[in-house]
Amino acid sequence: MLNFFKLALPILVTICLTTAIPFSEPAGRTALVSGNINATTSVDIPQHQGIDPRFGGSVIVQGAQILDTDSGLMAMTEMMYRLSLKHFNGMMPSEAWESGTSEPVSFQVRVLPGRELIPTKFVVWGAQLLGQHILSHRQVRNVVWALTWERIPVGYIDITRRPALLSPAGSKGGDNPVTSTDVGSRPETQLRAAAVPGNKDDDVTIRLPVLDDRLDVRYRMVRNRPMTKWELFANIFGILGFASSFPPSERSSETWTYTSVLFPNTHFQYLPVTEVEYQWRALAAYLTAGHILQQQLFFTMAISIYVGGEVVCRGSLYRGNNPPQAIDLAD
Repeated sequence: MLNFFKLALPILVTICLTTAIPFSEPAGRTALVSGNINATTSVDIPQHQGIDPRFGGSVIVQGAQILDTDSGLMAMTEMMYRLSLKHFNGMMPSEAWESGTSEPVSFQVRVLPGRELIPTKFVVWGAQLLGQHILSHRQVRNVVWALTWERIPVGYIDITRRPALLSPAGSKGGDNPVTSTDVGSRPETQLRAAAVPGNKDDDVTIRLPVLDDRLDVRYRMVRNRPMTKWELFANIFGILGFASSFPPSERSSETWTYTSVLFPNTHFQYLPVTEVEYQWRALAAYLTAGHILQQQLFFTMAISIYVGGEVVCRGSLYRGNNPPQAIDLAD
C-alpha cells in the first residue's frame, strides 16, 4: 500500500505543479436533465446524464491488489449518496468515505495542492465515470482517479483499502483538510429488517424502517427473475448520480427511468404517487444497495417508499421491458 502511494505522489506533484486550472463554469442542473421529458413529467435519464463533454476522468495510477468487491461497491454507493445531499452547483473540500465493512475500502476526494475547494459537480461527474470504470472491469483496485477539465487536472478521487491512511477529520492532508463520514451515523447501520411473505412462493417482501421511522422502504423480490450484482449496482449508481443534480429537499412528482449505459436492457424506475423529496429517492437507492449486499439477493425487485406511514413513491430495478408490480403492505 505504501509503495503504491510512493509511486503515485511524484506523478501527482508533477501534474499539479506544471498545470494551471483555467475553466469556465459549466452548465448547471439543466445540463443533467437532458433526457426526453414529456407532458406527464417523466424523465428518461440519459446514459451519460448530461456530463459536460469538457469534463473527463481517468486512471493515472492503479495498484495490483484487487480489493473486496462488496466493500468497494458499498463505499462507492456511500460516496454517491453523500454527494446527492450536497449543493450540486456549490463547492466542497477534500472529503473521505469508507464502506464500514470487515474489509474496509475507502474513497477520498482530494482537491489540488494550494486549493481548498473543488466544484461539487466535478466530483459528482467524476464519481459517475469512476463507477462506470469499476463496473466495466468487474473489480475494485487501489486507484488514483484524475478529474479533468479540458484535459487539465482539477482534483482526484483515491480508492484505498485502509481508512487509516486517510487524514483525520479537520486535520491537514497535504495542503487540504479532509473530513470523514462517521460510520455509526450512517443509515444502513440502523436498519431493522423483517421478512414478510409475498403473494407468490417466488416473491419475498423485505421491510426496512430507517432512522426515526420517517422513511420505510419495502421490497418485493422476484426470485424467478435473477439479475447480476453488476447490473443492479450500475442502475443504483445511475439513479444516485442523477439525484445529485437536484436540491435534496426539493419536491417533485416526475417519473424517473434510468437505463444503464453498460447493461442497456436493465433499468431503475421511480413512479411517485405524490410529490416526494429528492433526498428520499436517493436514500432509498442507497439503502437498497446495502440490503442487496447484506442479504446477497440479486433479483428483479419492486420498491415502495413510505414517508410518515404514507406511500409516496414506487419503483423497480429490473431487466427487460416488464417492471414488477409493487405491493403495498399494511403496518
